[in-house]
Amino acid sequence: MKHLLNHYAAAYRGLPREAWILSIILLINRSGSIVLFFMSLYLTQKLGYTVNDAGTVLSSYGLGMMAGAFLGGNLTDRIGAKYVQLFALLFGGICFLILGFLSDLSLIIIMMFFAALTGESLRPANAAAIIHVCPPEKRARGFGLSRLAINLGVSIGPAIGGFLATVDYLLLFWLDGFTCILASVFVWYFLPDIRHTASSPLTDATTEGNKPPTPPWRDPIVLMVLFLSFLCSGIFRQLYNTWPIYVRVIEHLREDQIGLLMAFNAVLVILIEMPLLHYLERKSQLIIIAIGALLIGGGFGMMPLSSGIYFIVFTVFIWTIGEILFFPLLGVFVAGRAHGSNRGQYMGFFTFTLALAMVVMTPAGSWVYDSYGPDVLWYITGGMGLFSMLGYLAIHFWFRINRKEFAKL
Repeated sequence: MKHLLNHYAAAYRGLPREAWILSIILLINRSGSIVLFFMSLYLTQKLGYTVNDAGTVLSSYGLGMMAGAFLGGNLTDRIGAKYVQLFALLFGGICFLILGFLSDLSLIIIMMFFAALTGESLRPANAAAIIHVCPPEKRARGFGLSRLAINLGVSIGPAIGGFLATVDYLLLFWLDGFTCILASVFVWYFLPDIRHTASSPLTDATTEGNKPPTPPWRDPIVLMVLFLSFLCSGIFRQLYNTWPIYVRVIEHLREDQIGLLMAFNAVLVILIEMPLLHYLERKSQLIIIAIGALLIGGGFGMMPLSSGIYFIVFTVFIWTIGEILFFPLLGVFVAGRAHGSNRGQYMGFFTFTLALAMVVMTPAGSWVYDSYGPDVLWYITGGMGLFSMLGYLAIHFWFRINRKEFAKL
């Protein structure tokens, strides 16, 4: 037991103060980030729109995420991560407050786009700042700490949000908006100005010395990896669209039970992710990412095999372990390909890929769900997870065989 506790504590040691501040920003923000998760239920159960309408609204959010990813990534390289996060949180919070008073579908679509455009520009700025303040050997744990903060917030947000939704859905928009604004105040007072300088040497294992910066869309390795990541993120995006509808309508779970399921996911991440990433710190990144992709696809893909609350909890456990292995190391890998002066671009491109998955896969998932039934959708997600795993392994072994400099990937 003592050895286990020492290992757990070691996972948190040695991270820079700025990494903790950046994670606290995410904790405050994500403690109220519940609108997106309950949006499909709000639109279908409260406002009476169809599943396809809900998919369209979430796609508009994804378009805003795509625009916000490029905007946030490029502005981070120009004006610094602090000011991008400040304005993203402030204006994103205002958009969510307005959104709660809208009922017309066209207006909701427009406001969801602007909420994402402003709010999601936070992600590349925060990720680029984590990469900047953490040395290469600690970046996986730096990303893990930020995800710990996100999931700690998510364990609070949906659990509270599930109960608030049973009272009045408008309360969800108020909570989301005010926590965004509160996080912007924290940024203003506590976050230092973080940006790349010429004195910041490159020590990334996957970059070649001080070569001129290459845009991410011209890096074939990044393009191949992110294509597979698009598929895996598309699986995971069903969590915000078809999955809550499935467990509500087919499995007959209440909103508060759905919120507690998401809290279970968040608690698992809080308890497991940091020590697991610390243990895997020197392991092959792409192999771990491949295993994570398989577990994400498998967790969703096994949904038709049984039913009942305990089986649903088991599937949540499976895709949560996949999430833990997949997303932190994927961000580290992509950031490791960047030059110090264009990390914002790389993290923006990374965020853009995740947003593109929402734009494409959210309506695609809704269409399959409506046209062919949920079982077909879940089997497709399982197949996509298997394909992604094989793709990551192929990239790993191809470069390991053909190029020595990629032996550590």
